[in-house]
Amino acid sequence: MRTKVFSIFILVLLAASACGPQAVSPAPFAASSSQSWIDAPLPGSHLPLAEVEIVAHSANPDGISSFEISLNGQLLAKTDPETGSIDPSLVYTRHSWLPAAPGTYLIEVKAFDTNNQPGPTAHVVVEVGEPTPTITPPETQTPTPTCGLLTFTPSINAYCRQGPGVNFPALEELAMKGQPFPMDGRNADGSWYRIMLTPAIGCWVPAGVGTPSCDPGKLRVLIDIPTPVTACASFTDQATCNAQSVCKWNPTLAGAGMCGSK
Repeated sequence: MRTKVFSIFILVLLAASACGPQAVSPAPFAASSSQSWIDAPLPGSHLPLAEVEIVAHSANPDGISSFEISLNGQLLAKTDPETGSIDPSLVYTRHSWLPAAPGTYLIEVKAFDTNNQPGPTAHVVVEVGEPTPTITPPETQTPTPTCGLLTFTPSINAYCRQGPGVNFPALEELAMKGQPFPMDGRNADGSWYRIMLTPAIGCWVPAGVGTPSCDPGKLRVLIDIPTPVTACASFTDQATCNAQSVCKWNPTLAGAGMCGSK
């Protein structure tokens, strides 16, 4: 009767193998030899670094007396068949294993018959330890500088004028290179800034002759911009030009000269 049950089991096992992939294909079965296979973990599994349950079955018409479970070639445990096995000729065992560290592990199971003769070894290879996730550092946000008092530092010695344009008279005192001056305002298109040469004297410089300490868009737009008294370029002779307090005659290579603002 036992041999008949075992023969039926082998036929069922072969039919199941033909229907789909198995965890591990059993080793070739020989008469009176213990046929073993590992149910869990599955081959190629990637397991977390935690307790792993190893489950294996073995079949032998004369019965199975014990199992040996090895890890990377070293004996891990000797176990007895579980009492819940439905037939002495087809038994299973289970063992809890806690990996010591991440890595690749070869798990082997060998069954011994009632004469203590070993059968072929079943094996699976598994990976333990989840891959280390790639952590993308958050983008560093550059803080917006607090402007405080806005200043303007000329990169050249520049004329400082009474208004935002070259047709306004220039002051005798220059906006000196490398010296920061407080900024008081700007014209509508931001092409000229009003700076304070002294706490009492404000004047205008072109935006391109230096660098503001912060966003010049924060500057107020001045509406009380003076209108030039005269346009020096309208004077065509030297005497009339020099008679104007805000004008001076400039010699040119192409002619007698031209009148321009001081």
